[in-house]
Amino acid sequence: MRLSRKMLVKTFMAMGLATSLLALSQSPLEAQSPTSSPTVPGTAGEPPRQPGSPTPASDPAPTPSKPSPSRPSTAPSTQNPNGSQTQPNPTGGGGRPQGQPQGQPQGQPQGRPDGIGMHRLIGPQCFRPGDLLIIEGRGLDAARGFSLELELPGDYRRLEIEVNTWQSSRLIARLADSSRLKGGHRYGLVLIDPHGRLVKGPVPVVEFELCQLAANQTTSPDLEPASQNLNQAVPDEVTLLTGVQDSDPEGTVTALGYGVAQRVELAALGQEILRLSVPASKTLTEAVSELQTALPNAIVDVNSLYEIQNGPRYYAKRAINWTDDFLSCAQGGHGIRIGLIDSGLDLSHPALSEQSIVQKSFIDREQNPEGLDHATGIAALLIGRPGVGTPIGLLPAARLYVAEVFERDDDGPSKASSFRLAIALDWLAQERLRVVNLSFAGPRNAVFSASLAQASRQGMVLVAAAGNFGADAPPAFPAAEKSVLAVTAVDSRNRLYTKANQGSHIEFAAPGVDVWTAKTGGGGAYRSGTSFAAPYVAAIVAAELSLNPRQSNGLIVEGIRRSARDIGNDGRDTKFGWGLVRAPKPCRD
Repeated sequence: MRLSRKMLVKTFMAMGLATSLLALSQSPLEAQSPTSSPTVPGTAGEPPRQPGSPTPASDPAPTPSKPSPSRPSTAPSTQNPNGSQTQPNPTGGGGRPQGQPQGQPQGQPQGRPDGIGMHRLIGPQCFRPGDLLIIEGRGLDAARGFSLELELPGDYRRLEIEVNTWQSSRLIARLADSSRLKGGHRYGLVLIDPHGRLVKGPVPVVEFELCQLAANQTTSPDLEPASQNLNQAVPDEVTLLTGVQDSDPEGTVTALGYGVAQRVELAALGQEILRLSVPASKTLTEAVSELQTALPNAIVDVNSLYEIQNGPRYYAKRAINWTDDFLSCAQGGHGIRIGLIDSGLDLSHPALSEQSIVQKSFIDREQNPEGLDHATGIAALLIGRPGVGTPIGLLPAARLYVAEVFERDDDGPSKASSFRLAIALDWLAQERLRVVNLSFAGPRNAVFSASLAQASRQGMVLVAAAGNFGADAPPAFPAAEKSVLAVTAVDSRNRLYTKANQGSHIEFAAPGVDVWTAKTGGGGAYRSGTSFAAPYVAAIVAAELSLNPRQSNGLIVEGIRRSARDIGNDGRDTKFGWGLVRAPKPCRD
């Protein structure tokens, strides 16, 4: 059949109108070409993800999370990938929110609320149940009606995490202690809006690894806060830590009646620490609580006291296969620098008098410094000169930086405050040291803990004595900090030191029973305690760094783990950790 020109024009016009109507009937997401959709950056070790794609270890359509009754029931408007605004359902009910495109199921990931998003998780290489999770982002205070949830591998359900602090640029939450969490697994943290939708933001999923826990243990040991160990703290004092860029806390502090006894900028760590006097009307516990509430961005704790970990007299060195031909071992330590926070040294001792040592005192003039015996023995193990009646030091050509922080107490053991320890740590960070020995122990302190974590993030490997309080004692700090390597002591037959602390935080074992080393005034003596085990691990870390200075903390620790000799239950255990350390290959017999 032949069509006239007028009929052909009418036919084509009708076809064009039908095409336009078909395009209008499609949802915005259906009309968008898959090849042109923007990608969202993935997390480490993960390719970029497309917007709206399910996140790893998560059901594609997660169960909507109900808003907490204590939080607002409305949420900010969200931005769809095509640019259209989607308003939350004003009723808070289960129906489709106003403006949500038809054909897109509720609960599927949508565009993030404008200006809200997570960037990264601050912390160590792995976390334990009960640890604080500090998440940086933007506009997070506008997400108070949202929930922070944990994606569980192989489980369609999520685990909601209670958020303690909602700030514009930071969320602070505590990792739940749950039987659903398994050591060695990776988990993802996501923000979910009140309608059960994933907030994608710059980083949709912030991932972390749960630390491997000891055999027969599914959770970390209970860690007693320093504010509950008031007999191990300076009376009537608290410490407060802020970032250098944070707002000045002094006005708030003085308005509440606290005195600023001392204020020191920890320049290398990017922090500032204040020592505050507490009004007589307040207990230390009340003071910590009040200041933490008034200054939520700061970290507040008592001014904890630590003790040198020097056990009763008891052993020696070759158990870790360290060669006596020290020149074959990292050139005897040439170019290696090691930090030591302890008492002062007897620099007149023949084992140390000609060695490369930088010593700085952090003791006030009116205070009595601790005796020199403890640090002198540890220094001789690290860098002692041969041929003077004491064993050759592990790295005799290394340079040792000694921070003197312990003072003598007439009523008991020598003490060093967390305030003084943080300042000493900052000095070692200014000197750009990569390994520091911490042969002391005491309660956990939030302020000192934050400084240790910051030093670790900057590449410092912190090695600490596990403590000499016994098997049934709670974890001792700083060894139990996740940013620190905890070292226990064994004898010549690899038997555990009877007074050593135990727990899932123990990382390694090293000789520490009847170790012969220098003593004040000349000569040597047998020493025992976890204090004298820590230097062996510190020397191994230093030697590894000399072989490859660009190694990360994680690679160094992993190498020591692989070479350690398992001397307890299979794998990591609560007595010996990963086992007895062994010297790096160039330092081995």
